[in-house]
Amino acid sequence: MARYRSLSITGFLYGFGQGVMWSVYPPYLKLLGYSATLYGLLGGSGVIVSAIASLVAGILADEGDAKKPVVYGLFASLFIYPLVALGTLWSLFTASLLSGVSSGFYFTGFTVIVSRKARDSELHYAYSTVSAYSLLGNALGLFMGWIPVILEEYHYTSLLEGYRYMFLTPIPLTLAAFIPLSRIKHVNPKRGRVEASIRSILSEYTKLPGKLWILLLSNAIIGFGAAMSIHNIGYYFALKYNVTSGELGSIFGVQVLIMALIMFRLPNLVERIGRIVDTYLLITSPSIPLIIALTLTNNYIAASIIYIVRSIFMNLANPLFNALSMKLTPPHLRGRASSILGLPWTLLGGVGRSIGGRLMDIDIELPLRITAVLYTIGLGIIAVYLRDVKD
Repeated sequence: MARYRSLSITGFLYGFGQGVMWSVYPPYLKLLGYSATLYGLLGGSGVIVSAIASLVAGILADEGDAKKPVVYGLFASLFIYPLVALGTLWSLFTASLLSGVSSGFYFTGFTVIVSRKARDSELHYAYSTVSAYSLLGNALGLFMGWIPVILEEYHYTSLLEGYRYMFLTPIPLTLAAFIPLSRIKHVNPKRGRVEASIRSILSEYTKLPGKLWILLLSNAIIGFGAAMSIHNIGYYFALKYNVTSGELGSIFGVQVLIMALIMFRLPNLVERIGRIVDTYLLITSPSIPLIIALTLTNNYIAASIIYIVRSIFMNLANPLFNALSMKLTPPHLRGRASSILGLPWTLLGGVGRSIGGRLMDIDIELPLRITAVLYTIGLGIIAVYLRDVKD
């Protein structure tokens, strides 16, 4: 933990803000009267912008200090919360675009920093540790979704105003994240001076290993499926079960908290099974039948339990995916690798959210059922073509 303390604290504070947003944002938009279609378009617009930000961040990280994209991402996030609190259509779209910029820079830079701070043999441990602390912060923010509900119950403020106040709470914590980040020494790529022309920068993409492109294809299919339904799941619960930020925060908070606690033991599971690829497939596969099960119930408690278990299985393996992708990639190209692996969750993800929102207005269960099919194809590609990857 000592080697990754500053990274873990930074991730914890950033995750807190994301947790508040994830618990309050869906019921807030529903209360404002926005449709599922518009909800998907708002999310989709930000995700598409994130694609450009990720590519820029990947090049910046490979050509210099990987900490810079993280700083830019944190700075951009400071403006998102007050814009969302305004609640107007233009402010929500602006916030979505800024959210794309913020996440694209932050996550790409953060992924590269971790890969440079850890030895290749310890990547699964490093990613599991910092991810667990980010999730703990995320869980804390999610559980705070009950605050607007409690304030309304005791007549301190209306539910809508309570939501707006909540969007301002992550700002001081995001500012505090700059403190541990400043303690991280420069994390430049371990290589000599290179030619810094546009042609040389772009030509580096051709040097990425072939198996990374297979991983990209799998990630594209899974990412498109997740965007259609899972990225809109907060609105799904708000629409189907008429829940508030309190119930949503509890669902997501319990899921994230359990996942964080298990994630600390994830490296032990990898060592017991023997390979990262096998561990990844073993953990993620059960999520497919659980997605189908989610569409077959109309009971909120049952749906909550199914969703929590499904999300733990699917998201618990994210550090292993990062470790696998970085192991496949030479150290000086890891910024580019991280950015292109994020493209399916940005370019295709933006389209997927929009399509999923529209399909939800037609048939609320249809996006989830399509997602189950796409997950099966995506994980099948990894099982067939990447099983021979050695740790």
